[in-house]
Amino acid sequence: MKKPLPSIRRSRRQLRPEAADRNPEKACEYAVAALDQLCNTWYATGMERVREVRRALAPWQHERCVQDLDDRLYGWETTVSALGR
Repeated sequence: MKKPLPSIRRSRRQLRPEAADRNPEKACEYAVAALDQLCNTWYATGMERVREVRRALAPWQHERCVQDLDDRLYGWETTVSALGR
């Protein structure tokens, strides 16, 4: 059974500490879950929070999980940009 997605607010509280605690895999997991939720309910502040977490993950930019997050984030930004036109 699939786990329920965390709320954007809960994700934010969890995301930054995970990055600060040097756990990029967990931070990326929460960020992807937040992006999944943003897919269903757009929330501009939520997207900014995911970007904030991505900035906190800069020291791990060469890790596979961070690169995968970048791919998802880039896809999101492209989609949102296209929809806004």
